[in-house]
Amino acid sequence: MSFTPSIIPLPAEIESGTGFFQLSSTTQISVQSALAQNAADWFKATIYTQSGVSLPLSTQSGEIALQETTGLAAEAYKLTITGEGIKVEAGDESGFLYGLVTVLQLIPFNGPAAPGVWNVPTATISDAPRFGWRGLMLDSVRHFQPIWWVKKFIDAMALHKLNTLHWHLTDDQGWRVEIKKHPALTAVSAWRKESRVGHENSGGEHDFDGRPHGGFYSQDELRDIVAYAAARGIEIVPEIEMPGHATAVLAAYPHLSCTGAKFEVNPRWGIFDDVFCAGNDDVFQFMEDVLEEVLE
Repeated sequence: MSFTPSIIPLPAEIESGTGFFQLSSTTQISVQSALAQNAADWFKATIYTQSGVSLPLSTQSGEIALQETTGLAAEAYKLTITGEGIKVEAGDESGFLYGLVTVLQLIPFNGPAAPGVWNVPTATISDAPRFGWRGLMLDSVRHFQPIWWVKKFIDAMALHKLNTLHWHLTDDQGWRVEIKKHPALTAVSAWRKESRVGHENSGGEHDFDGRPHGGFYSQDELRDIVAYAAARGIEIVPEIEMPGHATAVLAAYPHLSCTGAKFEVNPRWGIFDDVFCAGNDDVFQFMEDVLEEVLE
């Protein structure tokens, strides 16, 4: 019987077959290329998280075969599902990952088969991305997210075959990156006394939640996140604001402003005039210090 695929994004080419491949705890993943190892590990771990079933990995033959091939575009894959097994062909790590993401989307975890047994519909699918940059922005300044939440966000990106996380890490309302040369960024700039409730132009003048808010990511945590994302085919692009959007920094280092006035980590939303002073040599040294550590 044919089927209507629930695959996001919809593949470039898909031909539905008849019947199913029965995937179970005895189904073996055959890793026939070093380029496929990372994707195979991810697929195995994700299946286990979803169902408690641990599929065996092997470099020998198996019902799920991951085969390296030439002639496919970057990040492309070809997926063939028959009644006997599943074959994913790709020429790079991302292609194998996206092929297995598609397989994962086709597995009816809540289907009518017996527990730990799933009927995967047969099909032939060829796919490649239309856009090289498939990004999503995460703002961790206005609302700080713990590491476990960021990883769940990255997992969701991988399941939609997105490949770039634009991570907004500094702004007027907070600073989220540990910079060892400037510890006040995490001691002071990472925390605000309260937050504006709703849109800046809505509600009363004193509509604030009255709750301190903040947090930051250590350099070790950031390295862990970068590696976690890379294993899912995602590159992290950190956004470090300069010369504007600097109020949180100026709360810790007011001498970097043009006035030297007293600042607070801003509890409001909007656009503010207080920026790094372009005529101050200390500003350029500060920027170099920050970028050197971010780029490590």
